[in-house]
Amino acid sequence: MENRILQYLSEHNHIDDTLQFAQRVGVTHTDLDKSLKSLLVDDYLELGVIERKLLELTDEGATYADKGTPEY
Repeated sequence: MENRILQYLSEHNHIDDTLQFAQRVGVTHTDLDKSLKSLLVDDYLELGVIERKLLELTDEGATYADKGTPEY
């Protein structure tokens, strides 16, 4: 796995989304994360963490978004 990561990085310079990359190469995100951390410890690459949050409306919030809140 480490060789595949290094080859990809040599061609593309960075991995935008590790979740998508893991799916593309057919491994679990956990296995990819382990390989990335192994390469990090050996000083083959640098890791930058980007936190993502998914926000979704509740059923009540969707109703208010669609029909307005009771106050208005």
